[in-house]
Amino acid sequence: MALVRGMNAPSEVLRVAEIAGGTFSAQLIPQLATILGELRLTRTDLDGFAVATGPGSFTGLRVGLAAVKGLAEVLRKPISAVSVLEAIASETPRTGG
Repeated sequence: MALVRGMNAPSEVLRVAEIAGGTFSAQLIPQLATILGELRLTRTDLDGFAVATGPGSFTGLRVGLAAVKGLAEVLRKPISAVSVLEAIASETPRTGG
């Protein structure tokens, strides 16, 4: 999970939190609360959410999608779906040829 400032490239990664496999549902919201607290931000400071659509573990994707959908609905914020493969490819330096 990451908290990022800026919707267009270049964006600034403010904080990244690793979520251990198998305990996604138990860690996601507490990790988000911790990051917001460390940065002295509140949920009203969030402008939107991005969520991975895969590939990835079924449970991890399902928990992430459900959590983001719930948060976005309650906070009335937009959601952007992101392909993990497209995100990785966009960070890969291009070579000539």
